[in-house]
Amino acid sequence: MTFQIKMPRLGLFMKEGKVAEWYKSIGEYVESGETICLVTNGTHFCEIVSNFDGYVCTMVNMDEVTPVQSVIVELDDKPVQMDTAEEYYIEIAPHQFQLITPIAKKMAQKYKIDVSTLIGSGEGGEITKNDVRHAIDQIEAAT
Repeated sequence: MTFQIKMPRLGLFMKEGKVAEWYKSIGEYVESGETICLVTNGTHFCEIVSNFDGYVCTMVNMDEVTPVQSVIVELDDKPVQMDTAEEYYIEIAPHQFQLITPIAKKMAQKYKIDVSTLIGSGEGGEITKNDVRHAIDQIEAAT
């Protein structure tokens, strides 16, 4: 039997996240209550604890952008037969669109900000001018 663990929503408007660190790898046994990985939405971090016993059979790549409620790891009650570990990583479909206000879009283009890296604070996760302004401020502070 296979058990799926999905990307949690760490904030009200969170649409995606990343696995920041894996504590387990393909083929390893996980007991219920054991921490599997650390996920982040860019500002918050959360340890993912398994509710199941099983062997890690598939997982997303670390730092791969993963939509909320998408599977990040699967556990199976049978040991994994591994030929090559790479075939057990889950592919995540790329985004089809990004919600962004017109003024935020113009600001992002002017300052060459990659909007796919931003998490929108507007309604439904829409990227606002304040989100872009915050990204610009971070870039300026780093230089």
